[in-house]
Amino acid sequence: MDRIEPSQFVSADTSILDLIILFGDKKGEAYYVLRRNELVGVIRYDDSFKPAGRLPFFTLALEIEDQALRLCQSDRVRENCWRAISDNRRHKAAELFEKRCRRPPRSERARCDISDTIRLIACTNLADKATMIWKEKLIVPARRTDLLGFFKSCKQCEISALTRASTASYCRRKSLRVSFLLL
Repeated sequence: MDRIEPSQFVSADTSILDLIILFGDKKGEAYYVLRRNELVGVIRYDDSFKPAGRLPFFTLALEIEDQALRLCQSDRVRENCWRAISDNRRHKAAELFEKRCRRPPRSERARCDISDTIRLIACTNLADKATMIWKEKLIVPARRTDLLGFFKSCKQCEISALTRASTASYCRRKSLRVSFLLL
């Protein structure tokens, strides 16, 4: 039997992100989880791939998408961002707009109403927002593939069974700590 080292213990209050860093090069190792002075579980690298372990990354991906949306909807760039995507993608967004708003998008802003362009941009997907950001040079990555690849990896973090609202609400209510993975 191997000797247990103090470095193999983590608190139940350790964040999941901190735990991932701890695993780093030690993917095969297990950590013993302590709550106060009581051993309450064992956590392994593979546990981070369970739904509860992926939830913080999903939340981060949603936050990144929300920031991309805000950037593309900002006053001085929204019209150019909307025109930056292909006609086909604009058509898809308009179809979704009609389903959500139960009317076709207006070309002009109604008095005391937010622009339909803002709502149309909200109807685009993450890859469309990446295209808008790249074409309008709102951030400057080394290459286009770097930016689009980053957004693609964010998209892969999304879990289809969870909605944006329920995930954000859930993350605020729950403390996403190591103890959460032991449930």
